[in-house]
Amino acid sequence: MSPSASPSAGYQDYTKGDYASLPTGILDLENAYTGAEVSKVATNDEDRVPQTATSEYMIHQFKDVVGSKTAWVLTWEGQSTQAPSTSKVVLQIYDRNGTTWEDVDEENGVGADTDFILTGNITSDADHYKDENTVIVCRVYQLAT
Repeated sequence: MSPSASPSAGYQDYTKGDYASLPTGILDLENAYTGAEVSKVATNDEDRVPQTATSEYMIHQFKDVVGSKTAWVLTWEGQSTQAPSTSKVVLQIYDRNGTTWEDVDEENGVGADTDFILTGNITSDADHYKDENTVIVCRVYQLAT
């Protein structure tokens, strides 16, 4: 699974990992993106950051500052060597109020190595997602089959 994302001009934090089950919290995943990988996702283009799984789930997690915004659009562009039509790819945002991950979009119709875009519109309850520094946490995952 490989993403390309458009981070804001401020703080960004990208991590990735391979897990037997989906983490319930928002701690950074075990592998931080390198500087070169962050540069790859700085624009929407064909550059990707690969992630493979030897366990169950391939996960990319990203944190970003949204500031005083009360609404925003989450966008994740990627592709997978494993067809999302066989194993869906899910975009989630962390709800700090309910301490749960919420699904905001999924791809389950394209084949392997096909570009797709996941989009989530956050239009209400913005304070549920932001911490005291106005940082949100999102992730994209796919179950390895």
